[in-house]
Amino acid sequence: MKQLWVSLGLVAALAAWIGSAPSVRAQGSGAIAGVISGPNGPIANLTVNVVNAAGSVVGTAITTQSGGYSVSNLAVGKYTIQVVNAEGRVVVTGVGTLTTAALKATVDLTLTSSQLAAAAVGAGGGAGMSTTTKVVLATAATVAGGIFGVIAIQADSSPTK
Repeated sequence: MKQLWVSLGLVAALAAWIGSAPSVRAQGSGAIAGVISGPNGPIANLTVNVVNAAGSVVGTAITTQSGGYSVSNLAVGKYTIQVVNAEGRVVVTGVGTLTTAALKATVDLTLTSSQLAAAAVGAGGGAGMSTTTKVVLATAATVAGGIFGVIAIQADSSPTK
């Protein structure tokens, strides 16, 4: 009889441990992906943060040449997708939800001209953009902020052109 109680105790302990262990799904097996675009199409080299309901950044990606990003290993839940500049300021947001039935979500975001300018200026001018593009974006941000500006555009021979 004593062996039966010991065996039952071990089974109960094992069941309690299994019941308290997080499931594989709860640990994170979902993904959010998408494309970040602007007025002229996809945008490369932008930082995308995925933020959980508690306000913590749980994943970060840099957009590819085709504007794509992907963050995986996410638990089921609702997430805010943020495009941020180099200073950490949020330029544009979207929302994605992962459920047990849908562990993949697509969140495509499109930046307006002024949002694109804020992202490029905040990032120190935007990697991969020509100097002319940087100046035009900086001017667009200034004009959008209510300050009128006039610029002259000169041909650019920089290596980032």
